[in-house]
Amino acid sequence: MTIENKEELSAGIKIWIAHKDLGWQRATIVHLENDKIKVETEEGHEQIVGINDCFNQNPTLLEGVDDMTTLSYLHEAAILHNLDTRYSMSLIYTFTGSILIAINPYSRLPIYNKNLIDAYCGQPLGRLAPHVYAIAEDAFRSMLIDGSNQSILVSGESGAGKTETTKHLLQYFAAMGEKSESSQCNSSDNIERKVIQTTPLLEAFGNAKTIRNDNSSRFGKFIEIQMDPNGIIVGAKIRTYLLEKSRIVRQASNERNYHIFYQLCKGATDEEKRKYKLDTVENYFFTSQSGCMTVDETSDEEQFLHTKTAMNTVGITAEEENDVFSTISAIMSLGNVSFEVDPSNTEASRVAPQPSSQKWDAIDQVTQMLGCEKSVLEKYLINKRITAGSESYDVPLTTDKASNTRDALSMLLYSRLFDWLVQRINLSIEAKKPFKSYIGVLDIYGFEVFENNSFEQLCINYANEKLQQHFNQHIFKLEQIEYEKEKIDWSYIQFADNQDCLDLLEKKPICIFTLLDEQSIFPKATSQTLSEKFYSTFNKPNTISSKYFEKPRWGNTLFTVSHYAGKVTYDTDSFIDKNKDFIVPEHISIMESSKNSFIKNLFANFWKKTTVSTSGKGPGAGGNKSSQFISVGSQFRESLNQLMDNIKTTSPHYIRCIKPNTQKKPLVFDKLLVLGQLRSGGILECIRITKAGYPTRKTYESFAPRYKLLAAKSIIDSSKSGKPLNPKAMCELILSHLKVNNAEYQLGTTKLFLRAGQLAKLEKVRTDLMNSSAVNIQKVWRGRKQKREFKVMQQCALVLQTVIRITLSKLNAKNLRRNAAATKIQKSLRMFVLQKRHNETKNAALVLQTAIRAHNARRNISDMQIEKSVLNLQRFIRAHKDQKFFVQQRRWIVLIQTRWRGKMAKKQLTELRIEARSLNKILSQKTQLEKKIEELEWKLASEILVKTRLERSMERKERDIQQGKKYLEERNKFEEEKEKLEEENAQKEVEINKLKNQLEEKSKQISQLTRQHEEQRREEMKRAKEREKALAKNSELEELKKSFASLLEREAETKTYLKKMEEEKKKIEEEKKQLSAAIEEEALLKRRKEAEERVKQRIAKMEEERRAKRVESSSNLITANSTNPKVAVEMEKLQNENRAMKRELEDLKEKWREECRKQGRPVNLPILHKSPSFREDGPPEIALKNGIIREVGGDDEKGSRTLIELIINRILTNFKDEPFSIFCNNIPIFPFAIYRCFMNDPINHSLSQLSPSISLFAGDSIVKILAFASYRDDIGMLSYWLSSLSLLVYLEKKISKQEDPINMDTKIIISDSLESSFVRVYHTFMEHIQTSLKPLIHGFLEEVKGDVFVKKILALLTKVLNSLIQNHTPNCLVQFVFHQLYYFINAMAFNEVVLRRDLCSMNKGYDIKMKISELRQWVKKPENKDWLGNCDKELEHLSQVASVLSLNKTMIVNKEIRDQVCSLLSMLQLKQIISIYQTDDFEEQVPLSLLKTLVESKEYRLEDPLCLDILAHFSTLLPSQMHTISFDDLNSIEFPKPLSSSLQTTLAHHSSLFIDSLSSADHFALLFKPKLKS
Repeated sequence: MTIENKEELSAGIKIWIAHKDLGWQRATIVHLENDKIKVETEEGHEQIVGINDCFNQNPTLLEGVDDMTTLSYLHEAAILHNLDTRYSMSLIYTFTGSILIAINPYSRLPIYNKNLIDAYCGQPLGRLAPHVYAIAEDAFRSMLIDGSNQSILVSGESGAGKTETTKHLLQYFAAMGEKSESSQCNSSDNIERKVIQTTPLLEAFGNAKTIRNDNSSRFGKFIEIQMDPNGIIVGAKIRTYLLEKSRIVRQASNERNYHIFYQLCKGATDEEKRKYKLDTVENYFFTSQSGCMTVDETSDEEQFLHTKTAMNTVGITAEEENDVFSTISAIMSLGNVSFEVDPSNTEASRVAPQPSSQKWDAIDQVTQMLGCEKSVLEKYLINKRITAGSESYDVPLTTDKASNTRDALSMLLYSRLFDWLVQRINLSIEAKKPFKSYIGVLDIYGFEVFENNSFEQLCINYANEKLQQHFNQHIFKLEQIEYEKEKIDWSYIQFADNQDCLDLLEKKPICIFTLLDEQSIFPKATSQTLSEKFYSTFNKPNTISSKYFEKPRWGNTLFTVSHYAGKVTYDTDSFIDKNKDFIVPEHISIMESSKNSFIKNLFANFWKKTTVSTSGKGPGAGGNKSSQFISVGSQFRESLNQLMDNIKTTSPHYIRCIKPNTQKKPLVFDKLLVLGQLRSGGILECIRITKAGYPTRKTYESFAPRYKLLAAKSIIDSSKSGKPLNPKAMCELILSHLKVNNAEYQLGTTKLFLRAGQLAKLEKVRTDLMNSSAVNIQKVWRGRKQKREFKVMQQCALVLQTVIRITLSKLNAKNLRRNAAATKIQKSLRMFVLQKRHNETKNAALVLQTAIRAHNARRNISDMQIEKSVLNLQRFIRAHKDQKFFVQQRRWIVLIQTRWRGKMAKKQLTELRIEARSLNKILSQKTQLEKKIEELEWKLASEILVKTRLERSMERKERDIQQGKKYLEERNKFEEEKEKLEEENAQKEVEINKLKNQLEEKSKQISQLTRQHEEQRREEMKRAKEREKALAKNSELEELKKSFASLLEREAETKTYLKKMEEEKKKIEEEKKQLSAAIEEEALLKRRKEAEERVKQRIAKMEEERRAKRVESSSNLITANSTNPKVAVEMEKLQNENRAMKRELEDLKEKWREECRKQGRPVNLPILHKSPSFREDGPPEIALKNGIIREVGGDDEKGSRTLIELIINRILTNFKDEPFSIFCNNIPIFPFAIYRCFMNDPINHSLSQLSPSISLFAGDSIVKILAFASYRDDIGMLSYWLSSLSLLVYLEKKISKQEDPINMDTKIIISDSLESSFVRVYHTFMEHIQTSLKPLIHGFLEEVKGDVFVKKILALLTKVLNSLIQNHTPNCLVQFVFHQLYYFINAMAFNEVVLRRDLCSMNKGYDIKMKISELRQWVKKPENKDWLGNCDKELEHLSQVASVLSLNKTMIVNKEIRDQVCSLLSMLQLKQIISIYQTDDFEEQVPLSLLKTLVESKEYRLEDPLCLDILAHFSTLLPSQMHTISFDDLNSIEFPKPLSSSLQTTLAHHSSLFIDSLSSADHFALLFKPKLKS
């Protein structure tokens, strides 16, 4: 370790010195003595250290930086301090170049949500604060742009948070896949959800609680996220490495087995426990031997539900789930199988009896679950088969060896189950279509060093050596690319290569793994023989291997390997067994012959896949199975080489996870522990590579403004000479002015590269210059301040004297006024006291008189009340006596009447019974009734025929009336000709006056006729109220007469013209007579209808009487059937005739329906009831609807859908060319037509809601239209349908009288309703505008000078507002939209500012304030204010952030100032803003003590959100506030004739086949699909 810039060391310099507990501690140089330095620590202790044993401290400007490569001094002390500083502020992520360091917070932080994913989406690496999402976004964008495969390598020791980091990566990729998928409008196969659910599933089977971590991954995994060119996840693939199988059978103290064992025992239902024969975890040896069976703050029951959900999500069937849990139960029961010494052979063993504490016999449960024979399994648990030549025999095993055999079978079963699970997951998430590229996420164990390091640690550290070599090569390559890109001279450094260490481990023919495989073949090989083999091969002096291999002084089975992270001593004990994996061939045979198909499939082709023979030719080539073994080391090397080959074909990204402490406590930073992980994680090696070149890199634009004051004179001279300097030239001028050695810096194309320590030197020079300048400024300012204060004090003395004199004079005058006032008060007080005394005496006398008089009055009233009560009592007694006598007499009379009536009733009953026995009389009555019914039916038919004739005559009369109307129109034309004649014949005024007199006489005659007609009409009104329609037509006739009279008054041109008018008058009188006749006929028709109704009622009554008679006769017939057989035969004939008549009636009905279908008439209406007037001259909307229904064959549902589709098609056709035709009196035509055709009944004057099917069809039709891109991207189209649906929803709510607010949240949408369609259209509208706003908001924030992007935002908002207004959107909805848009601008900009360091500065704060004021001024414009309301208040969060940026940061600590300036911001958000704040020129650095004060505040809560939710703000809208239009207004508007005629024309040009298919999905798409322009 060496210190930077030794020649500049002096007293007072801050340095780092080594510390045994903290790693490094701060100190200050006191004195220099040759190579020794006397320092003083922060605690005040002095000590002497070597000059090479300390490091320079970075300036306070560079404390807590996001990217540690920007540190001026790069060394492990600075890195450790920077990580400690950020971790103390809950900033767990830090960049080291392109590498992300993640420190486990051991708490839930609010930095993982949808809003942050949206914030990091599309942002380049380094622009926003360090985050795992930044690495994920960098990999995702690189894959989309380059099309190359990417990989993210997540490493760290157990408990560092690798698993959680991997989860967040998968969540980000799933969110990106969903974004791309929604933009492409493709269907989802739930691949994203399946990929996410693989994590909890693999955690249950592959994670366990260890001493260091409650959820430690005991295997490595590489997840390939396979994507198509659009970034949509189409599949995934998982590879696993080195599952820790030994944990199944043995765990260290305070550790647990795999989670699934505890989840199954605790989370299974009672039925499942009986099914799988489960016991408690305490009664299983494999789960209870460590004494730890729970995990703090984790519920195994809840986790088991998550595991089952994940299994269901990835497609594991219920049968497969049952097999998996049965296998787990068998493994746990297998651990309870114990052994004891066989009494007949002390070197043999046998299965021990089952203890009474266990519910079930373990060996029975194992054989039942596995489907194998109990005797065979027991035999090969306690015996070993040995083959010699052609003979084989069984050798008994001791209890220890039998236990090892049992454990081997347990590990084998679990490993095969785990491999099957991974294979099953891969089958579920595999790509269903070809993928272009993938992103691989490697979650692998970090470098491990324990007190006792075994075979697993050797494999893990070997894998980390391979990854470290690739890491070094990648980092070195990035450095080369950076220097070549900037085109600077730089000699390439040589990085430390660990190839020699890898050769020791893996290079053939002789390496540690090959020697291990060789020893594993020999049956008599032991750990000592293996160690001796290692010593003799690698511990030779003066060899390369001797540099990395050492023999410890103590222990015959130990050896030491020097890894890149340090020396690790391994113990070869159990190396050979773990390398073999200790598989008993007989166990494989037993499993292959299992009756359980699941177990049988687990071990299918086992030897072909996994076994390596001693000769290397496979399991069947040479030797016997007892001598075969599985080389775990060779398998691991092969899979690792495959992994490295995959990684080498990808562009890697690195995440190093750090474990801050071993207590698993938040905000506890163990520096020695972290320092060891930095060394083992390769971070320091990365920094060493960077440090060898130019580690400090600044853009010219950021360097020149900050340090230009160091060469201010030179820069001013250059500008005066007329040579403007660009940033690069200015930087070069600054460095040359400061006489910086050329070797200490290089000028690139866009950046300035500085050697380590140069930036700190420049910062010191700048600080010294600013301090000296500040002293001079203060000196001058204090002098001026003292002079100004003296003058102020002098002026104040004069003013003070004047004030004192005035005050004394005022006091004297005040005393005089007080004396005069006191005299006057005394006089008034004495008068008041005497007056009060007199009044009290007078009042007392009055009270006494009142009391006496009241007493006398009350006594008189009491006497009167007593007298009145006596009279009332007498009256009541007399009335009671009379009433009692009357009641007694009435009771006797009623009794007599009752008995007499009973006697008469009995007599009548006897006569009725005699009469009822006569069957002939009943049958005759029946015949008479049937004849009467037939007569009535014939009369009804004749009445119907008469009615039909009257209806036809009414049609003729109405046509005549229409001709009369046309005739009146011709009269209007004549009136125009008359006016012309009046102008030409002004000389004939005299004659015209004479004619007028004659016309007046005739008009009197007409008035007499009209009065006579009125009298007749009144008489008819008295006789029948049904003549209202005729009266209405009569009133029309009166209007015609009045218009004709006015025509006659003005018409006096010539006698010839007068004669013509008289003839016309006669014609009108004749028409009047015809109309009166028509009125009489119509009245007759109504009377006919009433008669018909009365006939129907009489028929109904007769039918009821007939049914009653039939019931009575049938009961009589049944009673007589037993006595008279002829009656029974007659009754049976009548019943048969009745059935035949019913069949004939059904046949006639079926023929009628067929005839109606052929003629295209509605089936449920007879021909005689069809009204021609309703069909032709009814309300146009009803006629239109009925006409379409007839066109589609009388199907109301189909006709309604056809009408809606035709209306929509007309709107789409005329939207651009004829926009005026899609509105009716400023109301969108779509909701108006729907209301008039379906919701309003003009005949019955009633309102009704849309049927659910029509409502859903109308809403879905619009949603499908907007699915087309050309419609979805048209603001006008979106605004029109938004306005239309809002009115339709308003009418629905108003008719149903519902005041429930409309939930506008996409997460809570009422399915299958018009309201849900309105919400979907609203969100489509908002998404289109928000998509257009996003790039403008980015430019709005990044723009340094000017307001180009603000103007673009306002132009877009103006366009949206004009579109909404033009489409007559209600004011309430417009305000709702703009409140949401302004909140979106506020949230988007706020999230970027709190995450981006380059946006957190004072200048940027002032710039944002100015732009916010422009947005607010636009809202306050007179033409916008009524429409937008106060939507600018939604910018408050952004405004407060700008205020904080432009404020002195030390003032934030004051709560009163916080409440005034930033009351909406949480302490977490304030801490984030200040932690990434960049100081401007002449601004002091924000002290770290301020951040610590915020973090330690009571208001600081980690659960507070860091970012604003972009989409969730306004969620409800009251329907009553959307519109103000009434039903009367809608009914008063004339239905547009162009719409009706155009729809009828459309129907006329299409066949019924087209209409039949109009509602299908394909025709719907063809009908509404926009035409592409050539």
